[in-house]
Amino acid sequence: MKMYDERLIDIEAIGKLIKERRMALGITQTDLAFEANVSQPTVSDIERGVCPNVSFEALARIAFALNFDISDICIVKFQPNKWWRDRS
Repeated sequence: MKMYDERLIDIEAIGKLIKERRMALGITQTDLAFEANVSQPTVSDIERGVCPNVSFEALARIAFALNFDISDICIVKFQPNKWWRDRS
């Protein structure tokens, strides 16, 4: 069971952003995992956009460890308002 709605959350974009910041800071996945109190495989999965069970709490800890505000990494896919489109 996924902890997020993949139709709304762009986990691949979040992972790319996290990896770019981590690399810019010159830290390893292991270091980030330690600082964020998550496992290294979790960091790897998030960075690759293949993390079916990632929690908001884990993302928040990673964001904090990278000096991000959680709102900086919450990337939402654009979804046109279905109600607006379907009203006729």
